[in-house]
Amino acid sequence: MDLQISPFGRNDTKLFPRQTLIIYANKQEIDFEKLEMETGGIMALKLKVDLHLHTADDLAEIVAGRKKLIPPKELVDMAVEQKFDAIAISHHCVQYKNDELTEYAYKKGLIIIPAVETYIQRKHVLLINFSTKKHILTYQDLADHKTDDVLVIAPHPFYALSACLGNNLIRHIECFDAIEYCHYYYKFFNPNKKALRVAKKYNLPVIGNSDAHRRFQFGTTYSYVYAEEKSIQAIIKAVKQGKVEYVSHPISLPKFLKETFWLFEKLPYIFNIGMRKIALKTSSPFMMKKYAIPNLKQVSLKIKKSISTPKISQSKIDFSEISKSSHHEK
Repeated sequence: MDLQISPFGRNDTKLFPRQTLIIYANKQEIDFEKLEMETGGIMALKLKVDLHLHTADDLAEIVAGRKKLIPPKELVDMAVEQKFDAIAISHHCVQYKNDELTEYAYKKGLIIIPAVETYIQRKHVLLINFSTKKHILTYQDLADHKTDDVLVIAPHPFYALSACLGNNLIRHIECFDAIEYCHYYYKFFNPNKKALRVAKKYNLPVIGNSDAHRRFQFGTTYSYVYAEEKSIQAIIKAVKQGKVEYVSHPISLPKFLKETFWLFEKLPYIFNIGMRKIALKTSSPFMMKKYAIPNLKQVSLKIKKSISTPKISQSKIDFSEISKSSHHEK
């Protein structure tokens, strides 16, 4: 197995602070003597995290017809079983909030960090710990609302999907704190390589996330963050300072093919979106009736059937962006 991890990827929970070791993911050195001075002599905690996850309560995924998504409570149980310290549930366009789930996770020693995978110029941007009162619609909004206690990640930026950032990442590189190393790759197919080159060029940390939607995807790629304490603020601070390493390996050929076929699960939804555009352009009565007007009752029933809990906090949502862009999501 071609495991990609830094040389000091041990199982211990604390580091000896006077060692200088190389982080493989970020191609940089961390001086732990300096870290000791910064933390007042406190050793850094080694925290296992995944900051890009979706669940069965993701409205955009439900509307798009995704199946076999991970129920939120089951995701927490999986994370605890795999000894994660923190996760971020980052649904599309909606910042998910479930107090009962957060308390359930906390009792098991797991932190749930607020997050959302939003759209800026129809491209995915991962916002960690942002307030739902902040409406981030442009890169200027993002720059205006960035503070020390939030984190902006470029998710799977160079995959061949129209919702991936691509060169928008380079054009707005000053807006980002880290670049994601995504789990979906095989030995001879790895779009993450360009992400590593860009991260090195602009001296940005690389953070490993699974972007899991289904069970088999979770735990395939994750990160170790070396933080002063086990808290949201400490994790964000450590990532920004580059005190992070990713752990990943190419998925097996059967899983790669399974996930590739899974990506085509949205084909009916993509077809309907295309037909809706044709209907709106042609104004054909038949096409307008069949495709241009969404069956809101059907969508509502689908959401009620799929959603596992009603406790959702919504930030400003542009549903036109969902309809235009969500068929490109991973």
